[in-house]
Amino acid sequence: MDQYQKLSKISERVGYINVGRYISRGNFLFQNISFEGKRVLDVGCGNGSLALWAAVHGASHVVGLEPESDGSRSGTFQIFQKLIYDLELNSTVEASRNTIQQLCGVQPFDIIISYNVINHLDEQAVQQLTVNYESVQKYLFLIEYFRALINEDGILIIADCARDNIWGNLGLRSPFAPMIEWNKHQNPEVWIDLFSKKGFKLIDLRWSPINPVKKLSQNRLFHFLTLSHFVLRMSS
Repeated sequence: MDQYQKLSKISERVGYINVGRYISRGNFLFQNISFEGKRVLDVGCGNGSLALWAAVHGASHVVGLEPESDGSRSGTFQIFQKLIYDLELNSTVEASRNTIQQLCGVQPFDIIISYNVINHLDEQAVQQLTVNYESVQKYLFLIEYFRALINEDGILIIADCARDNIWGNLGLRSPFAPMIEWNKHQNPEVWIDLFSKKGFKLIDLRWSPINPVKKLSQNRLFHFLTLSHFVLRMSS
C-alpha cells in the first residue's frame, strides 16, 4: 500500500469528505515540518488522524494519547487502534489511553501535537487565565509536562478556537460552530505568553483555511466572524 492509499484509507475512516481535504489539512498544519525519523507525540489524538499522518510521512515512532475523557468523542480510540492494525503500523504507532501527566521517564519527542485539546487539560482554570493567578499557575504546571517531553529544538503544534468571536461576544451560538463554549477557550496570545514563560518560542500563528474559500479565510477578521480557529507552532 503506497502513501496515497494509506492517506485515503485514513481519511475515509476518520470522517473526511475526501482524501483531498485530509491532505490539505495535514499540509497546512505541518508545512515545512519533516517527520522523517522523528519521534512524535499527539496529545488527545482522537481518532488518530494526525498521529497516523506523522507515521505515514516517515516518523520513526508515534505515540497517540487518547484517554477519552472530557472533550473527546466515544469510540475514537477504537478507530485509531483499527487503523494502526489495518495499515500495518504496529511497530511505529502506539495508541495509549494515558494522559500527558502519566507519561514519565519516556524518551523525549521531536514533535508534539495538541490539536483542539489544550483547553481541555483544565476546563475550570482555562476560563480564568487572564484574571486569576492560581489558574495561571495550574496551566504553567501542566506546560512543564510538555517541556519535559520535548527535545531541544523540538516543535510544538497547538490548535484551538480563540475566545474572541462575534457570536460568543453577543451571547449567541455560532451557526458555524454551534457546540463551542467560547468561555472555555483563550486567545492565541494567552497561550503564546504562557508557553513562552516555559521557554517555548513562537514560530508562527496562523488562522485555519476554511473550505471552499481557503486562502480568503486565513485571517483573524474572517475567523472572528466564523470559527476563530488558529494554529500555533512553537520551538522548544
